[in-house]
Amino acid sequence: MLQVQTFRPFRIRLTDSRALQVNYSEYVALHPGEPILVYWSETGGFEIISLDQIVALEAGPRAAGKAAK
Repeated sequence: MLQVQTFRPFRIRLTDSRALQVNYSEYVALHPGEPILVYWSETGGFEIISLDQIVALEAGPRAAGKAAK
């Protein structure tokens, strides 16, 4: 989901039942050498999340006018 040509918003579901909304690709980053993800919220805060805390990724709707491939 992070490397697709046309970004599609998605939610990250965590083991503690939270769902983090990712509306822009710039709001998340994978660490290159560790199993962690950095998530920046729209309010300016950030969280460092271990990948084993992620239980699901839920794709959001495509942008208007974009056909599925």
